[in-house]
Amino acid sequence: MLLILLVAIAAVLISMEFNSGGEPSALRKGLLTVVKPVESVVGTVTRPIGRFVSGIIHAGDLKAENELLTKQLEQLEKQEADAARLERENAELRELTKLQNAELFEYVTARVSSVRVTNMDWSIDIDAGTGNGVADGNPVVAGEGLVGRVTDATSGGAKVLLVTDPQFSVGVRDERTGVTGVVTGRAGERPTLELVAASADVQEGDLLTTSGFEGSSFPAGIPVATVADVRTDDSGLTLKIEVEPFVDATKREFVSVLLWTPSG
Repeated sequence: MLLILLVAIAAVLISMEFNSGGEPSALRKGLLTVVKPVESVVGTVTRPIGRFVSGIIHAGDLKAENELLTKQLEQLEKQEADAARLERENAELRELTKLQNAELFEYVTARVSSVRVTNMDWSIDIDAGTGNGVADGNPVVAGEGLVGRVTDATSGGAKVLLVTDPQFSVGVRDERTGVTGVVTGRAGERPTLELVAASADVQEGDLLTTSGFEGSSFPAGIPVATVADVRTDDSGLTLKIEVEPFVDATKREFVSVLLWTPSG
C-alpha cells in the first residue's frame, strides 16, 4: 500500500511540476514534506530485502568461491605435510651413512613397509629381499645403531627381528671396560644385559657394541645400546642390567641391511 501511495503521489508531483512550468508550488512542497519520511521508512524496510535477494542471486558464485578456497587450503596443507615427510626421510637417509665402520660392508637401503608389535613378536617388514642381495641373518642398522637381523627373506621383501623381540639376542662388549655379555630383548620393556658377574665394572651410560666374536651373528663394533640401570640380582652372583637401544625401529621409515653373514 505504501508503494502504491508513493507512486500515486509521484504522479501528482510530476503533473503539478509539468503544469507549473517547473516552478515548485506550495502544495507540491507540502506533498514532498509528507513523502520524504514515508520514503525513508520504505527504504529502511526494503533495503534488507534487496540485500537478501542479492545474496540469493550471488549465492552460487559465493559457494563456488568457497569451494575453490577450501580446495586451495587442502592443497597447501598436503604440500606442507609432504614437505615435512620428505625432510624427515632425508634426515633418516643421512643418518644411515653415520654408522661406524659402515664403509667396510656392502649394504642395501630399504623402506619399512609394516610394523608388528605384540607380546610375542617385535618385528618390521622391509621392501628389500633376496632380489636385492638380502639374506637371512643379515644385520640391519639405522643411524648409529643396531635394529635387528633379517629373517624370512623373500625375493621382494624380508622380515626383520628387532633388538626388543624376546627371541633376539646379541653378544656385546662394554666399550669402556671390555666387559662382555649378551643383550636379550623383552617385548614392551627395556632389553637386559645378561651373563655379567656381580664384580664386573658396568655403569649407567656405558656404550655397548657388538662383540664380533668368532661365529657371532654380527660383525664387531656396531653400537647396540647404552646401559640404563645396574643392580645386583637376588642371588648376588650376577648383575641385573637394563639397557636402552640406540634405535626405535618402530618409528623409522628407512633402514640399511648389511650384506654380511657369519660365514662371510
